[in-house]
Amino acid sequence: MSDYIGSVEVAFAATYAKVPVSAIRISTEPPPTLNVEEAEKSAGFFSFENDTEFKQRFIIWRALGSNLYLEEHCMDIPLVENSLCISLHSSQIIPGTCIFYADSFLFIYCPTQTALHRFFLHIPVGFAMSAKSLLSLLHERSNHLREIHDSYELNSQSIAVRAHIAYTKLELFSVFFLRDTQLIKLEMSSVPATLPNVEVTYLHSEGILQRMVGSTTVRNVSSLASYTLNNECFFFVLFTSGILQVYLKQRLEYNKNLTECLGRELSQTQESLTFMTIKVQQVDQLLLLLCHVQSGNNENCIMISRTCVSDMWKPKDSLKQFQTVPVPAIYVVDFSCFFCDGHDKLIVLSRNEFKYSVFLTANIDWETGELDTWEVTRSPSICSVKDDDFGTDSSSDVNKKSLRIFDQNNYSFDVVLRSAMLVCKHRSCEVQLQRLLPNDWNGLRNIIEFYVAAPQFEAQSLSRTEKKQSRSGRSDENPKLKFWTALEKSCNELLEANCFPLGVWHSNSSGLYGALQKGRFTVCVAEDKKLKWLDGMLLPYSQERLVNDAFIECFDIGRRFLTSQEEVVIPEEDSDSFVSYFSIISEVAAKFLKNLVDSCTVEVKKREHCLTDHLFVESYSAAFFPGLVSAAVRQRIIDRLFFTDAMLSIIKIYYLTSQVLRGIRTGFQFNSLVFGDDWDVHLFMTHEAFLFVINHKTQMEVSVGDAFFSDGGLDVIKSYFLSEEYSGDGNLSVEDAPVAKSLRPSLTDLLPDIVTTAIAVLWPENVEMLLAQYLTKTGQFDALLNHCLLNDPWSPELFHAFQFFKGIAYSGIGQPEDATRVFFDAYKGIEEGDEALMKAVFPGRSGSSPEYFLKVMEVMEGRNCSEEIVTMGRLALQKVGTNDPLITLIYTTLFKHELATSRYSDCVRTLLKNPSNDNRKMCLRELVAKLIDCNKMKELIILDYGIMQDYVVEILEARARSVGVDAAASVSSSEAEDKEAHETALQEKNLKGKSVTSVNLLSESDIVKEFVVEDARLALFDEHSKVSGGLETYSPPTNVSDILNELIEKRLFQRAWFLIRAFEMPPYDVIKALVKECINHYASGVTKDPAWASYITKEIPSASEKDSCAAILRGYIEMAIRTFPNDSRVLRSACDIFLQHKWPLPCWLSSYYEEHFLADFLNLLLLYGRLEEACASVIKAVDLAAREVIVKGAQVLLPYTAIDQLYYLVSTCDNTAIKKDIGRLEARLQFYFNQLDSFSRG
Repeated sequence: MSDYIGSVEVAFAATYAKVPVSAIRISTEPPPTLNVEEAEKSAGFFSFENDTEFKQRFIIWRALGSNLYLEEHCMDIPLVENSLCISLHSSQIIPGTCIFYADSFLFIYCPTQTALHRFFLHIPVGFAMSAKSLLSLLHERSNHLREIHDSYELNSQSIAVRAHIAYTKLELFSVFFLRDTQLIKLEMSSVPATLPNVEVTYLHSEGILQRMVGSTTVRNVSSLASYTLNNECFFFVLFTSGILQVYLKQRLEYNKNLTECLGRELSQTQESLTFMTIKVQQVDQLLLLLCHVQSGNNENCIMISRTCVSDMWKPKDSLKQFQTVPVPAIYVVDFSCFFCDGHDKLIVLSRNEFKYSVFLTANIDWETGELDTWEVTRSPSICSVKDDDFGTDSSSDVNKKSLRIFDQNNYSFDVVLRSAMLVCKHRSCEVQLQRLLPNDWNGLRNIIEFYVAAPQFEAQSLSRTEKKQSRSGRSDENPKLKFWTALEKSCNELLEANCFPLGVWHSNSSGLYGALQKGRFTVCVAEDKKLKWLDGMLLPYSQERLVNDAFIECFDIGRRFLTSQEEVVIPEEDSDSFVSYFSIISEVAAKFLKNLVDSCTVEVKKREHCLTDHLFVESYSAAFFPGLVSAAVRQRIIDRLFFTDAMLSIIKIYYLTSQVLRGIRTGFQFNSLVFGDDWDVHLFMTHEAFLFVINHKTQMEVSVGDAFFSDGGLDVIKSYFLSEEYSGDGNLSVEDAPVAKSLRPSLTDLLPDIVTTAIAVLWPENVEMLLAQYLTKTGQFDALLNHCLLNDPWSPELFHAFQFFKGIAYSGIGQPEDATRVFFDAYKGIEEGDEALMKAVFPGRSGSSPEYFLKVMEVMEGRNCSEEIVTMGRLALQKVGTNDPLITLIYTTLFKHELATSRYSDCVRTLLKNPSNDNRKMCLRELVAKLIDCNKMKELIILDYGIMQDYVVEILEARARSVGVDAAASVSSSEAEDKEAHETALQEKNLKGKSVTSVNLLSESDIVKEFVVEDARLALFDEHSKVSGGLETYSPPTNVSDILNELIEKRLFQRAWFLIRAFEMPPYDVIKALVKECINHYASGVTKDPAWASYITKEIPSASEKDSCAAILRGYIEMAIRTFPNDSRVLRSACDIFLQHKWPLPCWLSSYYEEHFLADFLNLLLLYGRLEEACASVIKAVDLAAREVIVKGAQVLLPYTAIDQLYYLVSTCDNTAIKKDIGRLEARLQFYFNQLDSFSRG
């Protein structure tokens, strides 16, 4: 039960360490020693605790080698460029990095083995309100490095091992422990300027002779700490032997061996004790000194000293009594204490025997020193194969693994990228992966999916034995499934390496805490209070260890046989164990099930002052807190899923073994209704899986859960509250609830309520159906259909509402026939007054049958489903009464789409039935106008207009009068022009001295060329006006080549082709541009056609609608081949671009190129190093030549120059596979020459 009960660490997309967006590189001097040790890795955390302006921000830092990695996060504002790497070349950063904020300056102190580096940044007023990060501001100002950075070199022949930095308002103190056991204290001003007057003091130093003689017995410093009081700094130095020294300035104020303060048992093992870490923290008016001690047998404890803080505090008078607290851990990494959830907590980060991170917490009362029981916080988990067994996705195993790998909440981008480079075995794929930009998830996914879908994938991924088994049909393993399995395994291994624990972090302002790891940090989330009663139920039996053990054993057996399996086969040994254990805990199990339903059933109400509509705003978009809420909701649902599934397994096993149980006289009372026949239990256990859809990715970049909480879902959740939250306090009214919540001190108090409310509000049995409404509003129709199918069979209360949303999903994914059927089935809920359907169709009000049909027709109208709207409209007229005031709108909408589908007779009948005379006249005008515009004179005459026939005549007469006015004006204009021409002719006749001039006659081709040029220039002008909005002057070029280049640049390929045909220009540039556009389109992963393709398909309706880009490209290449049949450069220009971008050649293109221009095709393949494909083409050509050479009159020609070049390139490479192909080619050539020789002799 500990796997899903209690607090848990969560990790999500925002917590993974990303490749730094920017870097500051500083060259430093290497240490003056030949024996340089690698510095210990360290990590830490800084938050603006005392500054209200930056209170929501915090910085995570990790010191790894010579690099200091920093990440800045904010709870409510998405930050831009929030990562930075400070690289100190030739130096090693040691533990002791310190960040603090004072007087509008951010200070970063970074100690190395030989120096102390300081970075300081002045923060402008009002900077906290911007979306810019402090780290990006620091990077911008690094162009003038001297203004933000200075350093101090240690004057020592040894190197530093660790350091500690403390500061007051005026001074900064730092202590360095050197490898030769010296302790050096640096004292300087904390004013942001060049480090002046650095005062160096040796706190602990021995002579060279003493260090050489006592090198094996010298006392090593294991930890440093400090405490500032009245602008004075006390430094605490802990030696591994247990000696604790406290220094004030240069004086030794305290010196004591802590082994004397340990208990008798630990003090007896003094030789095996190692004092590891010391920390000094102030909690209220108490000063705490915590010391971690480890014994040789992997036992750990923490020594705690509590003293009251005063202005006269002295260590020798205060550090007298110590309390020893045992820690149940093998190796303690870090520890700390802080206030959270109304309690003082002691948190410990440790590693177990498998080097996995283990997080321990315990409540402690510092006044009395009483410590509660240690609680193990569960480690973060990713979506595993077991999670897919809950029926949340009907897709294949390959698709499930792909969804898991590319879920940013499961792995970091760096982990998936490195795993892909290890698993993908082709050089071209590796090169593409190396060129990816940081955090380019779309590009990474496209490269891997293209690699798997390539025709040569199986040849590259399978071994020789696997290929033989695949050809013979003996291999049952899917190569693609094997690839995704290997990729997932590699991701898990790299993720495990990145989870190496470095330290703990906690924020007093937000109340959050967790573990710092090498590749991520975690956030601890409070336990699920709805399942907390499990411990309480076992509490009465705590003295009876047999009951506890029996329940745990029974539960483990249930988990091993999950209910997701269709058939459960229980071994005899497990069956016997279950019978013996279940007979002991039967009463407890029955209470468990009853409390399970009672405790998880809550009533959700909406606050009165909040709007009923959904406030999907972007106030939390891409911020840290929505990701935390989504991860907490996801983890809680997974916990409940596993628990309920194990309980169902226990029920199933009980029924399988019930005959044996009945034969045992244990005196247990059992109500079978609680297990099998109670509908509430069944409903809870089967529908608890609904929200697991948020764990699966849609076509968008983020999961549905992350998108919901980032797109305003938090505002929606805050507008609800659980009625039982305030039922215990009679003085707190519903109106006071928001005020009470606003007064809560930290996010740790707010987060559990938000998670609990979110699960209750998004529960499928809630008539609000917020998740379905969100998916509808954001257009995630695939996820909406999946959400509806996951909850099938639906509960009776939500049956019609789910049908309505299912219809919306069908219409959104392009299945209008299914949508029409489902919408009409959901109409029964309108007739019955279904509450959930009414809220889904008419938010915040009630509706009628006509309004429902109008809503459905509006939904389908947005999807251009005119045929289905006609069907729905006719069904609506059958269900709606003739006296309904909205029937007019139904008739009008029906007429509109009947007209769009050219049902002219139906249009007349529909408009005649429309009770509104104004609407009839409007519809009739539209009908007549369309018939005239489409030249449908016959239909215009034969249609029976009934009582509207006179109005038709009026419409025609009005159109005739308007046409007559235009004709009269044109006639008058014509007469004036004729008169003017006649007078001009008479004047020319009277002219004297007529001269004969030559007349240039234009041919038809000249006219066509002139028309094409002017049409192209006009198209360029229109395109420029569309882009600039007509605000800029523009003159299209006049030179034909310049016009062609600009048409290609603006993707006006149709006009460019007209120009090429008219002037007989080579089409190479158009072909190259088309290929590039197609590659960019398919590489982007966007399903919608680009604008240039839509423009061409609009002008040429015969183009393929399924894959318009590929169809357009093929059409242009085929036209170019027909226009220039003997020009190989047409095909070469297309294939050249494909090969440049490492994109596979289309089969039809490579086949035609190989058949008609083999030599040119081979030269192009050899130019790009495609030796395998070139060798296969040559083998095919040689085989064909060998068959044709013996035919009388045959003309056979082989590209010997290209074959010779192929042999040379193969001889310079080490690829064994291509050398085998060359061997096959040699055999084919030998056979060909033998055929040629025998035919010549014959």
